[in-house]
Amino acid sequence: MDVPDLTRVCETFLRIGASDDLRLGRHADTLRADVLPLVRALQSEGLVDWYCFLIHRRPEVPVPEDDDDVFWHVRLELQVDRSFCELTEVLPEAFEMTRMVARKRLLGMSGLDESKFVGGIQDAWRVLGEQSEWLLRTFEAHKSQVTTAEFLVQLSQYLHYFANMTALQVV
Repeated sequence: MDVPDLTRVCETFLRIGASDDLRLGRHADTLRADVLPLVRALQSEGLVDWYCFLIHRRPEVPVPEDDDDVFWHVRLELQVDRSFCELTEVLPEAFEMTRMVARKRLLGMSGLDESKFVGGIQDAWRVLGEQSEWLLRTFEAHKSQVTTAEFLVQLSQYLHYFANMTALQVV
């Protein structure tokens, strides 16, 4: 995955539900059923190249103060010859609050010192995109009949391997 051009990044949000829904695996269900096919379709149509996603809630999600739901926060880099309007025309209705992201909002990443990266903040975003791609590929490597609960057990083991190869303890 290449570094993204931060002037062409847009974002959209997919509601997962209440925080309790995370324990039930709803986040994995929506990632598999909604985010994964969307990303692959946008890639095959040549609309986007780089992308990333994280789970967020307010204030990272532009919802009213009384909305405590969690969302998939999906960021997408539009291809040079593609427009924001083209993207919004093909997004499913479940993806909401879609907007372009001001470059200045992407010049930092919480918890990371971008000056430590060879390519600065763009390399930091590239790595997050690679993590997102890894997660989608991990879903794709599993049979479709594997349940969410079974998948999360498998994923947990892969995360154990990450902790092992880095000698880090995940708390």
